[in-house]
Amino acid sequence: MPLAPWWKLTLSSSDPDGFSLMAVELGASGSEINLDGSFSAFFQGEKQALAEFKDRLVLFGTEILNCEPIEMKNWVQSCAEIWQPVQAGAISIVPVIDNQKSAPISPQQIRIITGTGFGTGHHESTRLAIQLLQDKTVQESNPKRALDLGTGNAILALTSALLFSAEVRAIDNDPVAIENAEENLGLNPEFGSLISLEVSSYESIDPAPFDLITANIFAEVLAQYEERFYQSLIPGKPLIMAGITEHSWEIVERAFKAPRWVQFARIVENGWVAVGYLKTP
Repeated sequence: MPLAPWWKLTLSSSDPDGFSLMAVELGASGSEINLDGSFSAFFQGEKQALAEFKDRLVLFGTEILNCEPIEMKNWVQSCAEIWQPVQAGAISIVPVIDNQKSAPISPQQIRIITGTGFGTGHHESTRLAIQLLQDKTVQESNPKRALDLGTGNAILALTSALLFSAEVRAIDNDPVAIENAEENLGLNPEFGSLISLEVSSYESIDPAPFDLITANIFAEVLAQYEERFYQSLIPGKPLIMAGITEHSWEIVERAFKAPRWVQFARIVENGWVAVGYLKTP
């Protein structure tokens, strides 16, 4: 079976360093900063997968300047400096490649195969959400039935399962992301078994009560789901959101306000925001 083609995308953004890492979290196998201030992302996939990857990049605020096919190369290996362990509070995120899959797992460690699912832990968006899951308010709520919306590679679902032994329903409308998430669950068998994965949209699932919801998606969609979040969450329980840029923060702030929501934590780093709310009783 022939390998999928490789593509080089040249992009511009307000923060090339941050968005080059974001491109990796969204599915690129590597990225690099160019001398003119743009950055390049290297992606392997057929044209439909490429189109979906480009859509994700645009939704997160990048402009695609050029896209061209390139010769096959192991960009994962050549960009190995990207795949270093990341610490988020007490949790260590360890990206791995194929020849590392049999390595032992340490306590408080989540192992993530580098793939197309959003979230290796290197970008602020993912790392800040993991930090908020360790906030005292969330810890004290002791969630046992969680929802991870737009799960990507399931990194937040895995964090909830690790921290709380919670049963997590993890959904994403991208079947490629769910395939990557399934592989990650296998890399973390001690708590990955607590997670159920499904290709689905939020609108199509039963809004059964959850005692924790995590969502690492962009601000406009988070705001649109405010009512759905409110219906899905048990009163007094936490909602953790990330994927929010500082310039889009007002969209979230306007949507999630008293008397329905109480903010208990907000972290800002390098232009990215993660926030925690409690649904009021």
